[in-house]
Amino acid sequence: MCPCERYKKPRSESRTRKSKPAREGSGETSSNSSSSEQSQQIIAVFRAVFTAVFTAVFTAVLTLPQRKQS
Repeated sequence: MCPCERYKKPRSESRTRKSKPAREGSGETSSNSSSSEQSQQIIAVFRAVFTAVFTAVFTAVLTLPQRKQS
């Protein structure tokens, strides 16, 4: 539950940050918004994959010394 809450906050912040540059390009706001939404989805997936791999490696490193000791 905690990691889910942590990811929701950065995503909302990234949305507000990316909406500002989209406003700057007044001529192509529609195309910028669609591309920003796609990039947000890609970033969200990348974060999920990165965190999953990082946690797996982190837990493996922590469990290695325990296995050697036992």
